[in-house]
Amino acid sequence: MFSGTTPLIVVAGLAAFVAATDATEGLSQEVDHPTLLESLPQEPGEVLLQHLAAPVVVLITAGLVGLGVAYAFDPGTEVLQVGLLTVLTGSLTGVAGSAISTVSQFDTGVGSDVLMTPEVAGPRLVLRTAWPPLVAVAGFVPALVAAKVGAGGDPSAAAATAALPVLLLVVIVGGWVRFRSSIHAAIAESMPG
Repeated sequence: MFSGTTPLIVVAGLAAFVAATDATEGLSQEVDHPTLLESLPQEPGEVLLQHLAAPVVVLITAGLVGLGVAYAFDPGTEVLQVGLLTVLTGSLTGVAGSAISTVSQFDTGVGSDVLMTPEVAGPRLVLRTAWPPLVAVAGFVPALVAAKVGAGGDPSAAAATAALPVLLLVVIVGGWVRFRSSIHAAIAESMPG
């Protein structure tokens, strides 16, 4: 992708998403057992958020191995600087996308897809299906931006600038995982009937 094959950003993002989905098995187990999750002395969101630390470490480790291979073929400081940043953002967004996919399946009892009209339920299903992989793909945008910098520009600085909104997205997803059950409970209390 960094060498000019732009569509590989999708392949990289989907690979990170698939790897993160496998690495977030602990989160999946927690979501699959909601009564056990609710019996813990911690807030459910705290427990779910804690399950994301290990997958991030696993993906960063795998990404560093890939970066080592890339550096062996093209030893340069640009490869290391942009690569390290991309490993970080790609790992974080891969896990964030997987967390969205996994935690979204957690039924909070608010609303029902059965009562939705097909015109509402269809696009909602498409969005729920497409959103997590798109978040994972976003982690590779810094490498894409660095690749598009001209000969006079600094690819590392461009990648770092592009990483800021990506990192903000990861923080937002982390907040959503942490406070999702509280938000849904507040909505359920405010709804009549």
